[in-house]
Amino acid sequence: MADADVNAEKDPSGSTSLSSKRVKERRHYTEDCLQDDEIEGRRMFTVEDKVTSPAFTCSFVKEMKGEDFTLKYLQEHGFEYPLLFKSKANMGMRLPSHNFTCNDVRQCVGSRRILDVMDVTTQKDIEMTMKDWCRYFENPNRDKLLNVISLEFSHTKLENYVESPSLVRQVDWVDVVWPRHLKESQTEGTNAIEDMKYPKVQKYCLMSVKGCYTDFHIDFGGTSVWYHLLRGQKVFWLIPPTKRNFQLYEQWVLSGKQGDVFFGETVEKCDRVTLNEGDTFFIPTGWIHAVYTPMDALVFGGNFLHSYGIEKQLQICQIEDATHVPIKFRYPFYREMLWYVLQRYVQCLLGINHLTCNEDGDPIDVAKRGSSQQMQAQQQPGSTGGRSFDGSSFLDLSTLSPKSNGAGASSPTVPNEDSLDSAEEPCRRTFPPGHVHLTRREVDGLRMQNLKSSVLPVPAAGAGTVQQRQRGSHNFHTRITCPTKLLKRCGQCTNACLTLNCRLVAVATRHKMPLKAFTR
Repeated sequence: MADADVNAEKDPSGSTSLSSKRVKERRHYTEDCLQDDEIEGRRMFTVEDKVTSPAFTCSFVKEMKGEDFTLKYLQEHGFEYPLLFKSKANMGMRLPSHNFTCNDVRQCVGSRRILDVMDVTTQKDIEMTMKDWCRYFENPNRDKLLNVISLEFSHTKLENYVESPSLVRQVDWVDVVWPRHLKESQTEGTNAIEDMKYPKVQKYCLMSVKGCYTDFHIDFGGTSVWYHLLRGQKVFWLIPPTKRNFQLYEQWVLSGKQGDVFFGETVEKCDRVTLNEGDTFFIPTGWIHAVYTPMDALVFGGNFLHSYGIEKQLQICQIEDATHVPIKFRYPFYREMLWYVLQRYVQCLLGINHLTCNEDGDPIDVAKRGSSQQMQAQQQPGSTGGRSFDGSSFLDLSTLSPKSNGAGASSPTVPNEDSLDSAEEPCRRTFPPGHVHLTRREVDGLRMQNLKSSVLPVPAAGAGTVQQRQRGSHNFHTRITCPTKLLKRCGQCTNACLTLNCRLVAVATRHKMPLKAFTR
């Protein structure tokens, strides 16, 4: 849940200088001396004034009940606006009791766990141990405003107390498309990239003292956020993800003068909403937001990518490129995730599997994969490939169904469909059992024209070096062959642009291919 604009100020150079800077900043905290960067980081506006200003209303946020927030709702309405739930009932969450404290967090993650702690005055990070943080948090006499917003606690004892909402687990790409055996092989509780086996961003603990403020930012990779306030209070300012607002945001970040102006006053519309104890909040892809803490707060939440915001997720990735966000503060294995997503869509729409190993990590025999899956389909009619689905939660859109041959019906025009049907390697069509359609909102995200060249190459399988991992080239996890026949050539470059457009849907429709919902 690290913020992009704050991270953009960090030095993206080599690991040595970054490490030296951390040591220096940590020494600054322990010596309790005011540095020049603290003076430069002071704001020219008062956040408390923005909390009470009548200029910010609450018109974007929609209040809902847990029983109404289902997969069917997501398919019908998408995920366009922030959602507020005053009760956690019927959301499938698991959370600790109200009296859970910072010290309880320490006991679960360990006293020696190193935390990235934000200095609110400078909006920069320092490092502290969990033991030192608890001592600071529980001391009412604080000489500085410090904020913990990036403690990811999966694979620690704390994860036994927290479970994300069930709908999040249904659509999160980490649970839907990332190889299961890689996630299950994760044992390290920290977020050290060299030990990470999957995008470890699903469970965060946030601990903020009264007066903390996180400036406007977009969550990394365009991830959506679920956010439960166990104790305390939070105030959010929310700006919709429009093209104009993205342009203003980029200019504001690159100006380096975030402390001179409250960004919410530079856009046409900015909402404000106050969260109280027990509230659960969802922020969709791309919403620019700032957060203030009126009283000490303890929060649990998580980030997730999904198929209902693909276009904006890719736009945010480009904004991160433009604003020079360091690799450390971006979504881990983003490039690999896109290729696994592409493979999943190809399999659902065309029945072709390009993975070289199954969910258990065992190699797949390409020549036998088709016959084995077809045999499984015959033995288990009406099944859904080993996954549990609720038929009532999916829509069968007529626009994606095969057209009848009756009067007035017309077959869709499919340009160059022969080129899509022909494969360079002997890939068998292996449609998953069952017959459930992808919905319009899931398919819309496939119509992106291209990605930047920096994310185009197919990651090669291999061990990968530590240097490659630090640069974000995490190809040592990739086990996917290139579906080159599904890549569209860009006229301005020689690279294949990662493109899946509506032609694939038309091909699947015309050939009456069964489609599978892109959910777990």
